[in-house]
Amino acid sequence: GQLRAYFSVFDYGVYRETKKGTFEQVFASVGGGSTADSSISRTEFALAPMGNKLRIYVGDTDGTTADFYRVDNANVPASKLTDGTKNPGWLKLSNSTPGTPGYASYNYCNSQCTYDMPIASPPGHPDTIWIGGSMQYNEIFTANPPSNGRAVQRSTDAGVSFTDMTNDVESP
Repeated sequence: GQLRAYFSVFDYGVYRETKKGTFEQVFASVGGGSTADSSISRTEFALAPMGNKLRIYVGDTDGTTADFYRVDNANVPASKLTDGTKNPGWLKLSNSTPGTPGYASYNYCNSQCTYDMPIASPPGHPDTIWIGGSMQYNEIFTANPPSNGRAVQRSTDAGVSFTDMTNDVESP
């Protein structure tokens, strides 16, 4: 298959190489590509090859809310993935409703997404994805904590649901 370079730029999204030195957008950031949002908006991604298909995971924030996305076959024309503003070719996995499978990846890194937003998929395991973010203290220091803080999470079902890998934190 063809080797391609991929990169992300803060609030602009994810791009891929088409020909040597030519790039096209494949995911548009909710940040909208404005210089004013570049200090708070961010897009991170992980490539997860699956035979002839390329799965890509994306974490994206405008500095207010972080969401998590996946495309199972990025080897299609860029116009099928994004129109430069919306991303109709991508599956949004995060969900703002507590108790749903997508809630673990909703807002997982705010308010520190500008520097705490790692995403990684180990080679040869395209269904496994790790995400990291800021510790959600409001989920720890409460009666019946809903999580361990969601600072480090792992999914083994292609980002549909996550296991909170964060160690328990002692109360101050």
